[in-house]
Amino acid sequence: AEQAIAKGNYPKAISAIQTATLLAPEDRSLKEWLASIQGDQANAQLRLHQSQADQAEAAGNWEAAIAAREAALKQHPDDQRLIEQLHKTQAAKQQSQIKEIRSKIVQAKQESNWDAAILATQEYLLLSPDDQEAKKELALLEVELHTSKVRTLKSQAEAASKAEKWEEAIQHWQAYLVEKPEDRAKVERLIEQAKQKAALLRDYETAQAHIRKRQYNRAIHLLQGIKQPVGRLHVDLILLPVRLAVHLRVIAQDPQCRLHRSFPRRIAGRTPMPGTCGRQYGSRRW
Repeated sequence: AEQAIAKGNYPKAISAIQTATLLAPEDRSLKEWLASIQGDQANAQLRLHQSQADQAEAAGNWEAAIAAREAALKQHPDDQRLIEQLHKTQAAKQQSQIKEIRSKIVQAKQESNWDAAILATQEYLLLSPDDQEAKKELALLEVELHTSKVRTLKSQAEAASKAEKWEEAIQHWQAYLVEKPEDRAKVERLIEQAKQKAALLRDYETAQAHIRKRQYNRAIHLLQGIKQPVGRLHVDLILLPVRLAVHLRVIAQDPQCRLHRSFPRRIAGRTPMPGTCGRQYGSRRW
């Protein structure tokens, strides 16, 4: 038992003394020694828990620090000093969390990352639910988020329209309308215009596909439905659908015509070209 005590092995020392007590139950000194060693063991464990808690606090490992404080308090549940130490560690953990969250809020605001700023502020309010200034700040951040979202959607819609990506523009305008319904009249007009231009562009692209396949009558039908130039649609194809109808029908019936062979490539590439077959159609030579 004495060798175990010298090595700090209290469980082994206690086990040896308990065995000796069973062999000599009348020996009061053994019982007193056992109680003393058990007390020393408890004190050693308490010192260990306190040391672990102090080290964890210094490293900012608050979960480990609190676990060590609770383990110490479990040994001495009525020790007021241990209770106060636990409360102090818990408060320090909360202050550390608050400091970290406030730093996140400041950084998110500097980067105009309103979603992150709102999430961090909501996290802060879970720790400090009575902070009225934080509640006001949260309301202002939500306004900033809405304003930023509306501005971004409008910019995206306008950029898509400029690039003639009409379907994409429609989606952005519809999302914008959800965020800002007071602009309904204006936005619905823009959506309708985008839908019309999207339909014209689809007709134009389908007509090009028909021309590449020498399906001229189908192409003529679609081109005749285009009443005005839209974005990148070639002006000549928009303004001359009737004359195209006459020439394309004649060309389609003459496979030997050089214009018949070259027309799909040139029209699909939007390059108007007078014909070279030398024939006279209508009022001009092709």
